[in-house]
Amino acid sequence: MNWINNPDVMVAFKKDELENMNKRIIEFVESFIKYDIDVTQMGAQKNLGTKKPMREPAERRSLEDIFYV
Repeated sequence: MNWINNPDVMVAFKKDELENMNKRIIEFVESFIKYDIDVTQMGAQKNLGTKKPMREPAERRSLEDIFYV
């Protein structure tokens, strides 16, 4: 990532090398997102019995119950 953020270094690479780097970064990001979805789903399944009840929607609460900062 240090290279990517440094234009002096990036200018030394050829276009096809940059395209290859971009492709690998995209593959990494996509695989990380898939992993994150899987882990999040596992965590949600494990916490099914411990979920807190949701608050009432704003339209069911009175104006006195709503606090804005």
